[in-house]
Amino acid sequence: MGFDFLFVFEEVLSKISANPYYASYVLKQARGGSLKRFPYQVIYEADEHDSKIIVLAIAHHHRNPEWFKQRLRELIVVALALNITMEEDSASTKKKP
Repeated sequence: MGFDFLFVFEEVLSKISANPYYASYVLKQARGGSLKRFPYQVIYEADEHDSKIIVLAIAHHHRNPEWFKQRLRELIVVALALNITMEEDSASTKKKP
């Protein structure tokens, strides 16, 4: 059963990688691709500018969508903090001779 889940999960990831618009929106910023034979979906965000796909969660279909919204808020805060830190690090290395 575990290998089946992994196989189906990888299948959805392949579809998402080939076409980031594969799944419909489940929230304003995030899409959800369903796993065949399992009541789960891959919640992800596709960054059109960088051609990146960020998997936010693997969630049960009956999970309250409010959980995803909170998760998105948390991830955005972390991403912003990491981006600021990376910019500060690159700026400090540029100042050194």
